[in-house]
Amino acid sequence: MKSFLRPVARRYRNWMDRWESELCFRATDRVVRPFDFGLEWSKAWPCSIVVPLNGSHPIEYVTRLNECAVRNSG
Repeated sequence: MKSFLRPVARRYRNWMDRWESELCFRATDRVVRPFDFGLEWSKAWPCSIVVPLNGSHPIEYVTRLNECAVRNSG
């Protein structure tokens, strides 16, 4: 990043942090739900053809899909 943009970027980052915190703590009707995901969305990934599910644990499978995507990017 150009050195003359750093102060602007820092001010913007601070402003965004303050704004997000304000929005977060303003809401009083939040419902905490468990983190839950399914793998049906991963069927459209190009790497899902190369990396089959084969009964893998979901976290292990998503990790392998991401590794494949990074390896084949660029």
